[in-house]
Amino acid sequence: KPTQPPPAGSEVGLFSEEIATSESTNLINARTDLNFSQTHNAAVRFDLLRGRNGRGFPGGTRLPETILIGGRNSDSISVSDYLTIGNRFVNQSRFQYSRLLPRSAAISDSVGVVISSPRVTAGTFTGSDSSPAFAREEKRTQIQDNISVVAGTHLFKAGADVQLVRSTFNDLFATGGQFTFDSVDGFLSNNPSRFVQRFDTESRASNDVVGLFIQDEWRINQNLTLSLGVRWDNESILDDRNNFSPRVAIAWDPFGGKPFDRFKKFGEPGKTVIRVGFGLFYNRALLRTIDDFSLGDSTTIVDSDLRPEVLSSVRFP
Repeated sequence: KPTQPPPAGSEVGLFSEEIATSESTNLINARTDLNFSQTHNAAVRFDLLRGRNGRGFPGGTRLPETILIGGRNSDSISVSDYLTIGNRFVNQSRFQYSRLLPRSAAISDSVGVVISSPRVTAGTFTGSDSSPAFAREEKRTQIQDNISVVAGTHLFKAGADVQLVRSTFNDLFATGGQFTFDSVDGFLSNNPSRFVQRFDTESRASNDVVGLFIQDEWRINQNLTLSLGVRWDNESILDDRNNFSPRVAIAWDPFGGKPFDRFKKFGEPGKTVIRVGFGLFYNRALLRTIDDFSLGDSTTIVDSDLRPEVLSSVRFP
């Protein structure tokens, strides 16, 4: 029974009800530290996150099953190792496997229904073409190793970072079909004004990321340090191999050198540092953007606005 009176000239009124839209987040962390010796230790860590947000309610009049249920699940395990040899050599290594599963989907699994006037949404609500419901899974395996060596007044560092990323993205907008009716009368008489359905809306992407660097921290004197380095980054998903990044930096203690002894009354050595640096940095490719580009080529769309004859070959429900 409607809870709101029908508009003038209409036999249909709206039923309005308040419902709960809960949000929950559960997080589990576990860590173990291993001390093999005074110069060798390691750590193992596990993280698990489960999140659910039932507040995906973009407004308007709709049935409860059209609320978008969002969430973000993730889990990861990592192992780190720290080894010191003598007083000149340090090695730090790390391994991590992680999985990320953000999503935004409707509760029910049926065709979508939109009534334009008055605005009512029913069936499976899968967002819009520009802001669709989605499901995504990203798996990432990462291996890092950094080596530090002291040689006189120089501290040399070198390292590598390798990441293997596998991503799957599903655009859920209108994958089960969506009917649009101009009015309630059009819905009751099964006379849709538009039908749209999309096929082949899954995108898979693989990206192998490699980063290499070498750096020299040269302690010129007790209050001046010069850092020089270069980094190279590569991503298999892009045809770009010349990503070299030079870095240079200077750290100066104005109160730590003999020429400035008369200024020590203004500050103590080691308490003030002036730093100047320059570096070139490259951003990582956003797989979500690449997914959009890929789906633009692979997705098949059946839309009665583009092909009016479609309406004569489909019926609701």
